[in-house]
Amino acid sequence: MPQDAVMLQQARTAAENAVAKVVSELGDTQPPTVKVTAMNGFAAQELINALCDADLLVVGSRGQLGFPPLRLGATSTKIANYASCPIVIMPPAS
Repeated sequence: MPQDAVMLQQARTAAENAVAKVVSELGDTQPPTVKVTAMNGFAAQELINALCDADLLVVGSRGQLGFPPLRLGATSTKIANYASCPIVIMPPAS
């Protein structure tokens, strides 16, 4: 849909700004490369597809069901099962 292109660009810009902020705070320990990509589709599948070129994937966890300390969302669970590179699943901030 045409409106998706606008939302995709807004998401890309927000992600680029967030990455730039974090990288600027790293000082001398900056990673050699960070690639920011915005895509449209089912989150878990798009992330799994993108992993072929990745060294590491970091995702959040915001599962809605189950015992709170053990909660993983559907997206992070699927990625954990199919990831072809190391992944880090970050719990929500408390």
